[in-house]
Amino acid sequence: MFAGVVALTAAAPMVTNASADIDIYGAAHLSLDHLDNRSNGSNGSSQFLATNQSRLGLRGGHALSDTARVIFQYETEVNVTEGGDALFARSRTSYLGLTGPHGTLRAGHLDDPLKALTDRTQLFTARLGDPGNLIAGAGVTWEDGFGAANAPVHLRRHSNALDYTTPEWNGLSATVMGTPEQGASRDQTGAWMIRWQQQAFQLAAGCVHGREGNFADGSRSQTTRQVLAQYQQGDLNLVGIFQDHRRLSGRTDRDARAGLVGLGYQVLPVLELMGQVAHLDDDRGSDYDSTLYSVGVEHAMNPRARVYINYARVSNGDLAGRSVAGQAHGPPPGPGSSRAAMLDVAEGDNQWGISTGLVYIF
Repeated sequence: MFAGVVALTAAAPMVTNASADIDIYGAAHLSLDHLDNRSNGSNGSSQFLATNQSRLGLRGGHALSDTARVIFQYETEVNVTEGGDALFARSRTSYLGLTGPHGTLRAGHLDDPLKALTDRTQLFTARLGDPGNLIAGAGVTWEDGFGAANAPVHLRRHSNALDYTTPEWNGLSATVMGTPEQGASRDQTGAWMIRWQQQAFQLAAGCVHGREGNFADGSRSQTTRQVLAQYQQGDLNLVGIFQDHRRLSGRTDRDARAGLVGLGYQVLPVLELMGQVAHLDDDRGSDYDSTLYSVGVEHAMNPRARVYINYARVSNGDLAGRSVAGQAHGPPPGPGSSRAAMLDVAEGDNQWGISTGLVYIF
């Protein structure tokens, strides 16, 4: 694949005076949250000032010919609120690649295509009510070791990854991703996604498969299949996602299904109302299921700055302890981080929370 793209760029007419374009970009996202775990009389309540996927990046490219470019991106998460060693907390999507009339090839630290599209489409990404611990996280609970070697492959941003996206044909495109062995024999991950994009509608289907070397607590591979649909026209934005998970965290005895439905409506040019419901159906029984309800209102002060207020509530089965904070809301994990306290929900507790936030994108 790589050799083919290089050959195509080498054969194209060269642009001798082309210069590189480089863009510094980022997002600062802070929120003040109140979380309450007292629905069943345990754990109390607390307030949190949280940084939510705040990030800083550098990206750009250089023309190799009239139709081909070399492209790059370096991006890091920034812990605005807790600083210290975690100020630049961890690497985000970073790559070097080639793009041209025959598609785009990238290599680096990459989201699989299903996760990337989910994060762009669902309505509460990085906000209170983010359904990441139900849907993008394949139903992982925090006692399963979030952020550790046991996390589902669909949750991860993959190291040492390559992906290729075809050109669009009547709105239809495909992406494939894979990771090499890197000296190990059983920890490769592969993914594919087919996407059909029209002016007001998109439909995507794909699969992520991780071999058993990805997991510390199981000897089986794990597979997630996903279908995503979105209709966005005028003031209306309707989103639906369904996932089927086999052998969560590499375990032989734990399958699940997850899904969400979200609705956004622009009541004014600068004001949007949003609501979303996500549900995890665990094969171990209804005691392990969770349902997350999220509602919010967002005011766009200008194209780059917006404020919002969200309310979220999770209804957990008697043996489930999932949080309204989700995987992308709150500071990054690490020593001294308040993240663990935000997500500490006892089994059977129905946590709720309210959050007001400011997002600035530059």
